Amino acid sequence: MRKRINITLHPIFVLLSSIYVLIFLTYGLNSLKKILNNGAMQGDIIGLIVCILALALFIYFLLIRYRSIEIYKDRYILNSYVFSRTIYFNEIDSIKKVPINLFNLKLGSRGILGFISLFQSQEYYNISDLSNSLRIQLKNNQIVHISCDNPEEIKMI
Repeated sequence: MRKRINITLHPIFVLLSSIYVLIFLTYGLNSLKKILNNGAMQGDIIGLIVCILALALFIYFLLIRYRSIEIYKDRYILNSYVFSRTIYFNEIDSIKKVPINLFNLKLGSRGILGFISLFQSQEYYNISDLSNSLRIQLKNNQIVHISCDNPEEIKMI
């Protein structure tokens, strides 16, 4: 048995992500143009470096954002572009649809491509839609916050 549930990015996150990319791309190209025309000015070089780092961080979040959930008879597989995470049913303590406490997200994206933790720690976020979010409590006390298009298809424990 295999079922696939897509994870769609909420339109507000699409808008925020587009604005983020446009701002840094425009500023970066403007800094590059000034460097090429006027020579290397310290402010322009710093601006270009900041833009490159900001766009690299955006690409990183784009690659690690979960795109789909595959449901098998004994496990869930959370898929992104670069990796997948397998959660077996016997590792799960509970699955609940609860409001998200975003104050626990210490380092990561807060609106660009959703809410995504930079590192996988005890409480990991990979949320693309706040209205369809789930909290998966694992038996090793790790908590995974995810979202999907049809949360009712995920078995609530």
